[in-house]
Parts: sequence; C-alpha cells; structure tokens
Amino acid sequence: MNDPLPLDMCLSALGDVEHFTSNAVKALTDGRRDDLLAATLTAGPDLERAAGELHAAITWWAITAVQAGATWREIGDALGITRQAAQQRFGSFLQEKPIPGL
Repeated sequence: MNDPLPLDMCLSALGDVEHFTSNAVKALTDGRRDDLLAATLTAGPDLERAAGELHAAITWWAITAVQAGATWREIGDALGITRQAAQQRFGSFLQEKPIPGL
C-alpha cells in the first residue's frame, strides 16, 4: 500500500461530476426539460464510474492512514462516521493487496 494516491483518477472522477452538474444546471436554468433528461440519462454510467473511483480513493486513504498509525476513531471522525462503521467499511481491505480499483 505504498503506492501514491491515484490523483489523476480522482480528478477525472470529479471532472465527470462537474461536467454533468454543469450541463444539468444549464438545461434546468434554460427550462429545457428534454435536455435535462438526456443529460441525466447520459451521465449515469460516468457518474457510476466516478463514484467507484472516489470510493477506491477513500479506501486507499483510510488504509494508508491505518498503516501510518491512525485509529479507527480518527478515521471515522474524519469521515463523519463512527469508529465501528470505519472499521467495518475498510478493515477487510487490510488483508487484501492490492485494493480493488487501484
């Protein structure tokens, strides 16, 4: 788990979300309901991929933090979840190499 955070993957995912949001807001603002529907349906696969990439990046961050000495409570606090939820969500990845999606 010494690999650097795949920043390009995160930026690409955030770009996909920004692109969809920008198109959807423009269509909504202009009152073009058909364009909004088309933008929403077209963006679905890209947003799903972006969600997966961001999940992989958060998992990378959490496991790297644990390996650096962070507690599950600290990780949970950083993510706004409980210690138990953090451990259940990311603990199984400590046994796997490499993290899926990275």
